[in-house]
Amino acid sequence: SETANYAKYRPVAYTPSSNLSQTGCPHLQSGLVDWHNPAAWDSGSVPTTGQSFSIKANTKVLVSSCSIDPAAVFGTITIPATSQLILGDASISIAARGISVAGSFLVGSPTCRLRNKLTITLAGKRSDQTLPASPSVKGLAVTGKIDIHGARYYPTWSR
Repeated sequence: SETANYAKYRPVAYTPSSNLSQTGCPHLQSGLVDWHNPAAWDSGSVPTTGQSFSIKANTKVLVSSCSIDPAAVFGTITIPATSQLILGDASISIAARGISVAGSFLVGSPTCRLRNKLTITLAGKRSDQTLPASPSVKGLAVTGKIDIHGARYYPTWSR
């Protein structure tokens, strides 16, 4: 039998450093509104568990480690075309029945890879879904932009 030896084609192993300089971090830009600020929301109040809500137009909302109760499960989170939901570089858990992204949902950038754990849970059950599919039930509807950049692991290819 023939044994393939692909070792000579693999990229050199990469050892990540925790001291990498980061630039272009969305969570460090100016003009961000904290999740806890009622001015960030169409309803004028901070979202609570079970509630569906929308970010106010032309608003960039920052989620940090203490922003969201990990036990909270929201209804549908709506990000309008002119708004952004930005997750900071911290351990974050967010759960919702659905997420509708017409604007931007940003987690890091190519030059600012996040190093902490992120958990996004889409809650609901199959019997709640009707067709055509709706982002309001265990779904993610994207007409805008989702950009997620975490720690890079190598090799980045497989055969």
